[in-house]
Amino acid sequence: MLSKKAQNIMREVASMMEQPNASTIKRHKLTGWNIFTKRKSLESMLRREFVDDNEFIGYVIDNKEFKYQSPEERRRNKMRIRMNVGVADKLSTGSIRKEFNNLTFDKRYFYDLLANAVTKLREMKMKRIRK
Repeated sequence: MLSKKAQNIMREVASMMEQPNASTIKRHKLTGWNIFTKRKSLESMLRREFVDDNEFIGYVIDNKEFKYQSPEERRRNKMRIRMNVGVADKLSTGSIRKEFNNLTFDKRYFYDLLANAVTKLREMKMKRIRK
């Protein structure tokens, strides 16, 4: 059911999980909740819904939505987002939480797998940068 891009990500994550983690860098581990809220946030900012999960994965990869950012970069982005998105356009955490709690087990598992994949890829890129 998943696209080739999604299957490649899952294979890459599976191979990384077999390798011992020698990283001394500790970063925030993403969860399914983080991925789901990011999707909802993107849909709100773009003012359209993603057709399916493959389109969402493609958009996230192409635009490097989950790349590690320094605290300064995060502050700058928050300021830019506040200026671009009006108060009426923002989603409430409560509505997102209700929608997340109503997800099927398979859908939650998908978001958890995607979160693990993105976290692993981010860690691998940070290792390459530090070398």
